[in-house]
Amino acid sequence: MKRKDQEQKLEHKMEEVEEHLSQLEDRLVAIQDHLEEREDILGWDDLVQQMVGAISFALPFLLTPDTWEVARGMGLWRLGALLLLTWAFGYLFLEKSHLQSMKEERLVRIIPTRLATVLTISYSVVLGMTLLFNLYGTWVKDLPSLIKGVALLGVFSVIGAIAVDMAG
Repeated sequence: MKRKDQEQKLEHKMEEVEEHLSQLEDRLVAIQDHLEEREDILGWDDLVQQMVGAISFALPFLLTPDTWEVARGMGLWRLGALLLLTWAFGYLFLEKSHLQSMKEERLVRIIPTRLATVLTISYSVVLGMTLLFNLYGTWVKDLPSLIKGVALLGVFSVIGAIAVDMAG
């Protein structure tokens, strides 16, 4: 009789343990689902990643005189086309590639906030490095050449900013 009571108690304990394990498993699944659904909200870490990417991709081209020569020879139509293609590339890559679960934030109804930050940081980095390395006045002689060069180097800068931001 004593043995039968012990077996029943043991069975009861086993059932309790199994129920606790089942509850823990359910909780773990809920936590995992919650973590997978979290969206990446634009923060300081993203801005720093964009800056690092913009600098890394644009710097080698920035310090090449041939880049500034190409920019100087660019017409207004090509400048406009280059800017439009760069912005379109940035928009399509950020909006249509679902590489990361980024929260959809809008600056204005049609402009994604992340695209606005990528473009602002990319062009600002190129302009800032051009002035920092004293290229304006040496390789870049006038304001139109500076604008064309920033637009041309902005292509690489935007690609770098997006790539590093998406990877991080």
